[in-house]
Amino acid sequence: YQKMPYSPKDFIPIAMMGRYPLIFLVSVNHPAKTMQEFIAWAKANPDKVNYATASPAFTLGMELFKLKSGTPGQTIPYKSGNDQVMSVISDQVTYTMAEPPSSVPNVLGGKARALAVAAPTRLPELPDVPTMGEAGVKGVNVSLWAGMFAPAATPPDIVKKVEAESVRISQLPEFRSEEH
Repeated sequence: YQKMPYSPKDFIPIAMMGRYPLIFLVSVNHPAKTMQEFIAWAKANPDKVNYATASPAFTLGMELFKLKSGTPGQTIPYKSGNDQVMSVISDQVTYTMAEPPSSVPNVLGGKARALAVAAPTRLPELPDVPTMGEAGVKGVNVSLWAGMFAPAATPPDIVKKVEAESVRISQLPEFRSEEH
């Protein structure tokens, strides 16, 4: 957009709703089975390396990976996180780093291969997938997040009440359950 009708200063943060570490994915047809194999392959085939991205949030994570691992890679933009995962599954691009909702089902279903999680700890959903650090790429901890915001002019007592309720609800077992 040339000119946005609002500014970040127009909002006040209330609560963090969720954090989603990115998962490094390649096609099940890719020859690399580990991150180190992928890095070696990418360095040996620089003209074949590209990655799918749906927004600057994903792009920054992948550029950080390239910087820390010394690998090449051309950016290929897509409209959504799901599209970027599908582009890897269909061998249109070499790799992507995507959030768990669009990645985990495809990894568990055998449609994509996860080489690493860009987080300090492994994901419970993918316990056999190493972290980037464990896979030999230090300093690549990349997460997307979602938060709750209110207009900056919202009275402080209302902001505190909504924040307190958000915290209370987030601790309820049914909220934390994977079934809901």
